[in-house]
This record gives sequence, C-alpha cells and structure tokens, in this order.
Amino acid sequence: MAALRLDCYPLFKDPPLIVPGASEREWMDQTPDRFAYRCTPLSIANASGWEIINPVGLTVTWNGSPGLDAIAVRADDGSVPAYASSHFGSGILTFQAGYLFRTDPDWVIWCRGAPNRMKAGIVPLDGIVETNWAPFTFTMNWRFLEPGSVRFEAGEPFCFFSLWPSVALESVTPRLRALASDPKLEREYTSWRDSRLAFNRKLAEHDPEAQAQKWQRFYLKGQSTTGHLRAADDHRIKRRLHAPQSETPLDDLCPVAASYVQRVEGGSATSQGGGSGVDETSVFVVTPAVTAGDGAPSMNETARLAVARMDGSRSMGHIIDCLLEEFDVERERLAADILRLAEDLLARGAIARVL
Repeated sequence: MAALRLDCYPLFKDPPLIVPGASEREWMDQTPDRFAYRCTPLSIANASGWEIINPVGLTVTWNGSPGLDAIAVRADDGSVPAYASSHFGSGILTFQAGYLFRTDPDWVIWCRGAPNRMKAGIVPLDGIVETNWAPFTFTMNWRFLEPGSVRFEAGEPFCFFSLWPSVALESVTPRLRALASDPKLEREYTSWRDSRLAFNRKLAEHDPEAQAQKWQRFYLKGQSTTGHLRAADDHRIKRRLHAPQSETPLDDLCPVAASYVQRVEGGSATSQGGGSGVDETSVFVVTPAVTAGDGAPSMNETARLAVARMDGSRSMGHIIDCLLEEFDVERERLAADILRLAEDLLARGAIARVL
C-alpha cells in the first residue's frame, strides 16, 4: 500500500510540536497491575493519530455567561497567549492549530481530543476537516461543562488528529442478521463465550491457574479460542506512528516571523513587523492604547465593532464578513475602510500584529 500524504505547513516561526500519539495514559498506569493495558483496542486507539502539544502552561476560566469576554486565558507567567482564546463564546475555548494541513484526495483529517484522556470540567469537540482541498486552517475547540477553571499543562496535547477516508463510509449499509445464518461464526462465538464464562468463574473461585494467567489473550494473539480463525497481517498489538520530518530547517518553513505563543504581557503586545502589508489575512490583538483617553483614536460604531473582534484569532477578512451581517454596505467599500482603520491603529500602537 502506498504511503498516504500528510503535509503540515507551519504558519508561525515557533509552531507547536506535532508528535505521534502515545499509547500510555496516567489513569491506565494507576489501574491495579496496569490491567487497563490488557485491552489492546484501548491502547491502539490512543496511538492512532498525532498530538499537537501545548507549549506553555495555561489556566483557563469561564464565568458561565455566553459572551466572548466570559473566558479568561492566562499563562503561568501571567501573560495572555494569542493561540488560545474565546472565539465563539458560549463557554467554548479555541486553540489555533498553528499549521495548514494537506491530505490525499480521498482522505480528510478527524481532529479531536486525545482518545481516553479525560479532563474535569471541559470536553473536546470533534471535527472532520476536508484537508484534501481547503486552503484554510482549523481550530481545536473545547467546551466547558460548568463555570470554573481548568488547566492545560505545558507538554499536554490540546489536539489529536488522524486521517479518515472522506466518503467511503457513505457506501456502507449496516445489515441486521441472525447469528445462526453464519454457522461457522456462531460456533466460534459460542466457543469464546463459554470459555470466557468459565475463566471468569475460576477467577471468582480463586483458581490458582486462572489467577496466574490473569486474563485470556485470544485477541492479543490474534486467534479465536478454537484456533480456526486468525487475524490477518494488519493485526496490531502496538502502534507507533512516524514523527513529522523535514529536510528544511523549521525557521525556513514559516512564511512569517510571528510567534505562535505571541504573549500579551500585562494586557499589551509587541507588534510583529511594521504597519505595511495589512490585508484580509492579517490578525491583530488590541492593546490598552485603544482605550487610553487622550491617545485613543476616535472611532465610529463600525470601527468599534471591528476592534472588539480583534482578539488574536480572527483574520481581518473574517471580521469584515461579520460586519457585513450588521451593515447594509458594499463589501469592497467596507473592506477598504476597515483595512485603513487597521493600518491607522497599528501605527498608533492601539493594536499589535499577530499574523
């Protein structure tokens, strides 16, 4: 089988690490005799994709309201990283993936939280992204279950992604069948069922042989209890995927000098580059100068709404499209006005460039 394509294009000078998914879990380590690892499907699922690693320790707090300002993100040093933010509201925390991904024509990416890794108070949201054509990035989103604070440690994965066939699933029609219609399969199932019941009974009776064996290993060995059915060559008891590779230094792969973390210290930010080149792909974050009294530029309602959306995660094009829903104006005219506003604010230090 030919190797599948998975191209990862970093969009920042210091993108988050992408590493093969690990089969181990702390809670699995803590089970008696590490019995959780006896479940081969569990550990295989853990390692069937790649993890995007959080670069700095974060404390994220939701106050319970649906607004964009209801989530506060703070790094361990007190700064506000630009790669994690409240982008959608409704108690949803958004991480920038930091890469543009490309896959083969018949394959897409399924992004989600790391399998079988739990976090109190917040859950990851799954998404399937058509990376076989779309020239867009995607975000990894987590939804709070209740108001409060959660931790994302440095080195912890905030996103897990795997390849998925784009449309093959749509050709499947599940069939409901009587097990007796397949006599061979029925015999194999009955043999396994009886063997499992007998083994569990011996364990309950503290049978020395069963206790020494601890568990049956038919699945692990890839064979049925009778030995007549055996797994094909694709049977796996361990999985280790390849790490990303490149013949080019990482600094040379990035199209811009912007930092992925791009910390905002004490509510201010360091501008990445000058004010030239502002276009609809540009991303900005607001600094205190925008509300700093005498130094603050005068703005109309449209400008204020645009600035309110500059949180380090939205492109200018996205902001313009949002404003179009509120104002009856030609897009070309609105875009020109908003981009001129961004250039002026950048020159005044009222906003800082993230991308």
